[in-house]
Amino acid sequence: MKSFNFKPLILILPVLALFLGFLLIDQGVSKEQPEQQSAEPEPKETVLHLVTGQAGSLQNDIGEPIYAEADTNSEKLADLQYNCCVLEAEADAPEGWIAVELTETEEAAYVREENVQRETLRIADDGSTGGEMALEALEHLGTRFEVGGTSLDEGIDCSNFVQQIYRSQGIAISDRPNDIRDEGEEITRDEAQAGDVLYYDVNDGGGHVAIYLGDDFQISSMGHSGREYPEGGVRICKTVYRDREKPQFYRIAGGSDE
Repeated sequence: MKSFNFKPLILILPVLALFLGFLLIDQGVSKEQPEQQSAEPEPKETVLHLVTGQAGSLQNDIGEPIYAEADTNSEKLADLQYNCCVLEAEADAPEGWIAVELTETEEAAYVREENVQRETLRIADDGSTGGEMALEALEHLGTRFEVGGTSLDEGIDCSNFVQQIYRSQGIAISDRPNDIRDEGEEITRDEAQAGDVLYYDVNDGGGHVAIYLGDDFQISSMGHSGREYPEGGVRICKTVYRDREKPQFYRIAGGSDE
């Protein structure tokens, strides 16, 4: 039997392997690889679930009662006035009732659902000056109102409240409502951002000031005959609330980031 000569094949195989290797490398380089798209981080925000009073109107003092229990025969703790807010609690509530938070007790209180409105307020936690001021202001929800008061914990009035929230961001402003207004530039409601100032021409010309939170909500310290939170003190309300109408919006230098 004639034997097969393997020598030519042995010589060709390395060359063939080298050629195939270059071909595969070339195909790998030329083939377009899909770009890896890094997912953008979701913006951080603080979300408040608010319960807003709808009983009564701007012209009267009628409010929706807040009860100690989900029972109209239980103790009435306060009234939730027109367009003013409390935070919704995580506690369960019977049908027709909403559990809400009060600052004086860790236990949930209750309000009937028929004369209130559930709303959501979102504040960007992006490190902006206005956002930081809004979040700082919320830390003092429930502080009692005190004429001339300067303590964010013990008692404070409207202008000192605004002044100290601005001071927390290193911005010096006056401690009188009309002077605070005069230090700002008037803007429209549509231009307003978190941290801007609202001014109300009330109190026989003395004025009232608040800090804008966004989404048509503001926070301020208010007296209303010395009532405690949520009828007075540092509380959240719509920009038009109870007996406060026609707010003016002002931007103070450094207060809001464009």
